[in-house]
Amino acid sequence: MHMMKKLTAAITAGLMCFSMAAGSLNSVTAADKTAVEIVNDMGQGWNLGNTFDCWNTRGWTTDTETGWGNPRTTKDMISAIHASGFDSVRIPITWYENLADQSTFDIDDAYLARVKEVVDYAYDQGMYVIINMHWDWETGGSLWLNKGLDALPQFTAMWTEIGNYFKDYDQHLVFEDMNEVAWQSNPYAGYEDVSYNTLNKLNSEFVSLIRKTGGNNANRLLLLAGANTDLDNTCNAKFVVPDDKMVAVSIHYYRPSPFCVADTTSTWGYSKTWGTDADISALNADFAKMKSTFMDKGVPVILGEYGVLTTDKGGKEKESIYKFLKTVAETTKNTDGIACYLWDAGNCGDMQYFNRKSLQWFDSNVQKIYAELGSSSGTDTPSFEIKNRVTIPISEVPTDEGGWRIDLTPYAAKGVTLTGALMQGKITSGESVGYGFGFEAVRNGSGAAVWTGEPAILGGDGVLSVEFDGKGQDDDGTAYTYDINMRYLQIQQWWTTPAEGATAEIESVTLIFDKDIDAGETPTETTEAPTETTEAPTEAAEAPTETTEAPTETTEAPTETTEAPTETKETPTEIIDTNDITYGDVNDDGEVNIMDVISVNKFVIGAKKLSERDMKAGDVNLDGDITADDSLLILKRAVDLITSLPVPKQ
Repeated sequence: MHMMKKLTAAITAGLMCFSMAAGSLNSVTAADKTAVEIVNDMGQGWNLGNTFDCWNTRGWTTDTETGWGNPRTTKDMISAIHASGFDSVRIPITWYENLADQSTFDIDDAYLARVKEVVDYAYDQGMYVIINMHWDWETGGSLWLNKGLDALPQFTAMWTEIGNYFKDYDQHLVFEDMNEVAWQSNPYAGYEDVSYNTLNKLNSEFVSLIRKTGGNNANRLLLLAGANTDLDNTCNAKFVVPDDKMVAVSIHYYRPSPFCVADTTSTWGYSKTWGTDADISALNADFAKMKSTFMDKGVPVILGEYGVLTTDKGGKEKESIYKFLKTVAETTKNTDGIACYLWDAGNCGDMQYFNRKSLQWFDSNVQKIYAELGSSSGTDTPSFEIKNRVTIPISEVPTDEGGWRIDLTPYAAKGVTLTGALMQGKITSGESVGYGFGFEAVRNGSGAAVWTGEPAILGGDGVLSVEFDGKGQDDDGTAYTYDINMRYLQIQQWWTTPAEGATAEIESVTLIFDKDIDAGETPTETTEAPTETTEAPTEAAEAPTETTEAPTETTEAPTETTEAPTETKETPTEIIDTNDITYGDVNDDGEVNIMDVISVNKFVIGAKKLSERDMKAGDVNLDGDITADDSLLILKRAVDLITSLPVPKQ
């Protein structure tokens, strides 16, 4: 019966699309659907986890989105998720670190605009999108929402601003007020009255203030936080649903927790497997409890998160993972008035399903589960083919300056611009290996050519991702924008973690462009063109004197570098006195860091001149010249900048 209701909703949606296209029939629009009908129409859901919900990142980065190690979200990423059988995306968001004014609680305009951009990636494809207030509350912490009802002024101000910003969006956008909240010392010991009272009040205020903003918010579906989003605590008479026809209740489904979230070191319980008859019966009982408490009363439920640990530390049996994911998704699909959203930490965290760098699933068996469930969801799942990328085996990339050098001129002739790159491989020892991606660019507004270097890390997931976003920084910290000069891309190893002993095997390099490209024979051309790259500095940048004065120095350096690699690698510790910053402090700012490495690399390619003092500081191996070997040695001194990054919180 429940399956029939969902099929009916899907058929209705299909007829609606037909009538809109034909323009001849009056049909029910999204605005006319009930809360249950909207939730039924959501299909399978996926979380953009560990992205906009990152927090505690201030002090070493201002980019919340990439703060915990995931790449910036792209339209291709969301398209790939949609093509994998998902019709909905939940975007967990942390707001408090992105306020323009802490006294008025005004949200930074640029942050709102970026959230909107990512919302539109999904919304424009007809997908449902949930945005929430995620890590503005912390278990046992002191974040602003931990103040409970004392935080009501800030809660009201921020949600009013968010509501007004998105009020023209239709019912495909859903607001979720909070995430896993409780106002007590131990939220897992049973939800206390103080928490119920605070939660009920904030949920009620949320509905009221969003309705007051008008527009489509007057009838928008609002998702209300459950009691710590725990199933038992939320299915409790003390949890009060506001009197509003367009609300749903949020519950997270990590049950049983010894299987879903306990790892091999857990002392409170651990289970490696799932899927016995007793396990299935318990799941069915959970769904029956949610149904009798909410769905039977016209209030839909959204399982905003569900999943299982996928790491080695999690230690879960693969077949049990598959069975749990499929059972939850399939039971949800066959039950009226409920939708579920897979929690995916992406390339960082302990529940990793979709590789956001390569746009592929880490486990093809998981991909198959959702593809099969999505194929009969009653919605049109689009095909997805990546056309703006070219992958080159590393064996076909010419070596240069202790790394690799890719000729970009054949791609420039195709009218595309490089916007990013991937390296695929594996760590063979240690934790990670850092690489530098260098290229020439033309500084906007001046016509001056600059050398730009972007660092990126290859870690345990085997995929490195780097973005060339048109933003650079001078040695003195002055920011500038640039247009990449499509001449070459130089890749070098810059550091390792630990500093000694980490190694990697690289399999391929993928170039990402701003437009679709017909690769043709370009990868073969790449191996034939290193000479052309060094012959054309004047054509590439006509104006800058610095760039055109030093082409001879640039082409002479590779020979010197390759003559003595063993000698350089054997003695870095003896050559560099770590108590003397004279060596390595090329920009004379009193410390050795990435900016010194960039200065050396600019000099090596002829894009920068160095004073006599800076030349002495840059020649750390004391061989009378500055080469890429000096760059690598300086990076070993600056490695603490990399290894001191905070560990992502799940």
